[in-house]
Amino acid sequence: MKDTETRERQVVLGTIAQCDMRIPSLRAPGQSKNMDVIYSIDYRWLYNRNLLNRNRGVFDLKPPAMAVCAGRPKQELGRYTGAALMDENKLFAFVLMPFDSTFDDLYKFGIKEPAAELGIIAERVDEQLFSEGILERIYRQIELADIVVAEMTGMNPNVFYEVGYAHGRGKLCILSTASADDIPFDLKHRRHIVHHNSIQTLKERLVDELLWARGEIDNIRRSHIQVRLQQVSGTLQKTKYSAAADVDFKIDLSNESSMPSAEIEAAYFYSTKGWTVLQDGRECPSTESDLQPFDRRHFLIPPVRRLHKNSWAQVKFQTKKTLASTFKGEELKDSYRVTGRSVLRLVTAEGNFDYELPIDVTVDDIPF
Repeated sequence: MKDTETRERQVVLGTIAQCDMRIPSLRAPGQSKNMDVIYSIDYRWLYNRNLLNRNRGVFDLKPPAMAVCAGRPKQELGRYTGAALMDENKLFAFVLMPFDSTFDDLYKFGIKEPAAELGIIAERVDEQLFSEGILERIYRQIELADIVVAEMTGMNPNVFYEVGYAHGRGKLCILSTASADDIPFDLKHRRHIVHHNSIQTLKERLVDELLWARGEIDNIRRSHIQVRLQQVSGTLQKTKYSAAADVDFKIDLSNESSMPSAEIEAAYFYSTKGWTVLQDGRECPSTESDLQPFDRRHFLIPPVRRLHKNSWAQVKFQTKKTLASTFKGEELKDSYRVTGRSVLRLVTAEGNFDYELPIDVTVDDIPF
């Protein structure tokens, strides 16, 4: 390492230490004594602010860190860090909401406070120090966030666009609003909170949602398997007497970690009553559900036994259900919307891992 970079690192570490931020500077095994590597610190704060290099799990301070940290009293530095420097194992929740002071109390006491009680760092973009454009900053924070919390009250178009970007990146999103009318119809099947402008309601319900999100993240970290509903599509099979839905699922399994995944022994798809599941044209065995609020669990053959680092596989299957029957006096329609949530459970040697799947698909009659 160059002497200049070493001196700059020492200056920054010394400055932060003087500010009582207590960042340990440790050497990695096998590294020379002048190679200071940062462990067990808030690398996220530094990395987000473009002050940290990451190379194969090793974090190095960038020279611009001096411009932010050097010479600042600890009170001012603490204000710039927002939640101060955190443990690297803490989750980061990025909060999307309109730039309007009327939301400040809702944010401080309804979102940030309960998140902190769970050891989760919640931040808005206006709490951060950055040099790039604000839109670029927002997108980068969405990509780095473990969880995205979005306040949808007022149907702010910027927030809606950012939520769409977060969903496109496969992020765990928690939506909140004062009125259910502010949640678009194509997002109503997603997890959301209706708080009616009550900070206490938001706080209480957000705790449950954050615990769910933490469980999902824990699944990925422990199993090294990330599950994403890649595609769900359907058609309507309509006769003179009935209308039935055929819904096709494609679910991606990926391992983006540096370790091989847990060995997959079995997979189960959970559904409500009336659904039949087929894989490769054959009906899957099913039994009563052991997971509420579902009625049935269907056995699926896993595509692979284990996912090695940076590998990918896909589970494909089809579901069928009669949606209406003239024998029951029901009207037969040309289009139906199927919405709700399901769960894919992976049974592994390390335990069971449940992944929630939001479902929203419209099945239409094809007139030929």
